[in-house]
Amino acid sequence: MSDSMNNAVDVAYQTEINIENKSTEELTVEINIRYKQAESLAALSYKMLTDAGERLIEIKSRVPHGQFETWCAEHLEFSKSKAEKMMKLAESKGHKQPVFKHGNVYGFGNFKGLGAFGRTRRGRCRGHRR
Repeated sequence: MSDSMNNAVDVAYQTEINIENKSTEELTVEINIRYKQAESLAALSYKMLTDAGERLIEIKSRVPHGQFETWCAEHLEFSKSKAEKMMKLAESKGHKQPVFKHGNVYGFGNFKGLGAFGRTRRGRCRGHRR
C-alpha cells in the first residue's frame, strides 16, 4: 500500500491545558461546540464506513464463492467482522439512526461513557440537579 493510502486522513487535535481561568459561560460554549464537532465527525465517519461497505460488497461479488474471508485476511488492515459491519451499514443505507447510539458510533469506536449521558424525560442531562 502506498504512503498516501496510509495517511488518507491525518488529523491532529489540540486542546487547551489551562482551562481553570475560563468562565463557566466560556466553558459551556466550548463544551457545546465540541459536542457538535464530535457529532459531525461521527456522521462523517458513518458516511465513510458506509462507502467502504459498498466497496466491500462489490469486491465480495467478484471474489470466488467461499474466498471472501481469505481475501479479507490478505488485503484488509482490519478484521473481517469490521468489514461485515461496514457491509451491513451499506445495506441499511438511508435508515436514520442516532449518531451516538449506546455510546458507540454505529458499532465502531466505543466512546466510553458517552452513552451514560443521555437525556432524561425532562430534557436535562442525567445526574443534573437543580
